Amino acid sequence: MIKTAIHLFFLRKSDFYTINSKSTISILSIVIIGILTGINPYNPIQKTSGNPLFIAHITNTLVHGVIPTLTAFITITTLLGYWLRRGNRWNGEGNLLGLIAASWLIPDSMIAILVALGISQLLIIPLYIYSIIVGVFSLSNAIPKASRAYCLAGIILTFFPGFLAAAAANSIGIFFLQTVG
Repeated sequence: MIKTAIHLFFLRKSDFYTINSKSTISILSIVIIGILTGINPYNPIQKTSGNPLFIAHITNTLVHGVIPTLTAFITITTLLGYWLRRGNRWNGEGNLLGLIAASWLIPDSMIAILVALGISQLLIIPLYIYSIIVGVFSLSNAIPKASRAYCLAGIILTFFPGFLAAAAANSIGIFFLQTVG
């Protein structure tokens, strides 16, 4: 997965069917991105009564990082699968979640680390754009019938529902923490 992620980050071609990562490895890489997102020191710590501070940090990482990231990735991948099946561009074979996870592993991890370091969001925008470019490049190379414009449209169209699902998951997690704590 790491080797494929590096190849995709540098916009090298990688065959869709050579991504032999199992779903567990794909989900583990998404969880790593979620952990990096969740350890952002600017996220408010929801300290529950009677629990030590490290438990609050773990729940904070889960609520603000892992759960929304998993929700967004799964939503985006599911909707992209439907998008790519339109017009018989993709036959449904291959690990689309693995391809998306591998293509966004390095750029999204870099974004999460830079945000956690307190770098201005304005300076990180080019990396966000490059992350989309990497996703478009990897999808269009893996699925020959899908043009880059079609893949770009699919990624942009699926980002909004993915971010809505992530925000909903984050809100439910915060509500749960406030209710239980």
